[in-house]
Amino acid sequence: MRAATEGFRPDYADAVAGVRVAEHLKDFDWRIVGTPPLGIATANSDIDIICHASDYERFAKVVWGSFGYCLNFSLRQWTSGGRCVVCDFFFDGWEFQVFGDCRAIVDQSAWRHFVVEQRLLNLGGETLRQRVFAERLEGLKTEPAFAKVLGLDGDPFSEMQKLFEAKDEHLHLLIARNS
Repeated sequence: MRAATEGFRPDYADAVAGVRVAEHLKDFDWRIVGTPPLGIATANSDIDIICHASDYERFAKVVWGSFGYCLNFSLRQWTSGGRCVVCDFFFDGWEFQVFGDCRAIVDQSAWRHFVVEQRLLNLGGETLRQRVFAERLEGLKTEPAFAKVLGLDGDPFSEMQKLFEAKDEHLHLLIARNS
């Protein structure tokens, strides 16, 4: 459960501006991904920020110096895969999770999922958004919610990743088939 879900929580963009993400992460080609910019955030949604961090040590120093004062700050580096650096903290009623990955933004899974989800919502309109949001309210994470609504079998993360290269026509058919 989020530390500050009771009471007022500002718009995610206000929280991002308040903690000065643009200033602190300007050297890391950062992007916000996930449910808030997609318009399907729940009370438990966080703000995910992905960054291109070719120098993990430098990235860790910057996020430590920039966000270390925030509530529940933590910093860790994965020991497998790309060894991504992850920073978590709370600010202004929102949980933030900041990822530093050596891969370019366009090659990161989080970006590819976000782009596909954004395209699907643009193509499927409010009806699709409401269906996905209803699944999110039932407790599903983003990719599983999309996969369920779209009737995708298998691992939801892999299935959403496969849609990244799909043409709009294919996505339209997928949406229509599962309406």
